[in-house]
Amino acid sequence: MHIFQDTMVKSGTTFSLSGRLRISELMNAKASVFVYFYDAAYNLLGSENIAEYKANTDYTSLVGSFTTPAGTTQARVHIRLDALAKGGGGTLHADSFAIKKESAANLLINGGYEESTGIIGVADNWNAYADPGINPAYQVVTWPVSAGQRAQKLAASNIPSGGLHIFQDTMVKSGTTYSLSGRLRINDLMNAKASVFVYFYDAAYNLLGSENIAEYKANMDYTSLIGSFKTPAGTTQARVHIRLDALAKGGGGTLYVDEVSMID
Repeated sequence: MHIFQDTMVKSGTTFSLSGRLRISELMNAKASVFVYFYDAAYNLLGSENIAEYKANTDYTSLVGSFTTPAGTTQARVHIRLDALAKGGGGTLHADSFAIKKESAANLLINGGYEESTGIIGVADNWNAYADPGINPAYQVVTWPVSAGQRAQKLAASNIPSGGLHIFQDTMVKSGTTYSLSGRLRINDLMNAKASVFVYFYDAAYNLLGSENIAEYKANMDYTSLIGSFKTPAGTTQARVHIRLDALAKGGGGTLYVDEVSMID
């Protein structure tokens, strides 16, 4: 089964396609995203497979690109759930899809935290996690911000152990180097640290490894984070974690995050 939408495009032009997908109850089936190319008379000129999934996943960012063939006037984006064998099936949720003329596409959706429609204080397309015993405070704030109108705030005090996180999953290529950048502000830090990690997963969501991109143990105004990492062999998904962790019982602090971007 498919959902699809047609849009006007220019011939010989590169576009980025982004969205968020969640897959559950998958059995002998796959989810995929295709783009089909048509001329002015709606003759099919070709197609491109942007992404394919054969395992369940929580909401994951899809960011891909395609170049329209000569003569293309329309592109049709198909989001599909197909059986791999008789009796196959599953459930697919799709959200936040967009096509844009490509520049350097951010692989993280809503990295500026400008969109926030939820009720738990976490910006759209981001997830949150806190270890047991922590009373986390998540809020999308209008001050202080580094750019735009909003930023993401994480705060906690009297942390018994562990920490609180926001994170987002995105599709990546195996054995590829990516740059990760953002802006962080830290206040009221006591026996705690802020850090940015990337975790690497294969197609079945087995953890392949992780990399610590940055770590901070002192208060600071908005400061630029710029790092890079290379995905291990077999990686299909990367999870970017922005964290506030206690260094000792009772630790805490406030972390503001803005302008987070991941580019290949």
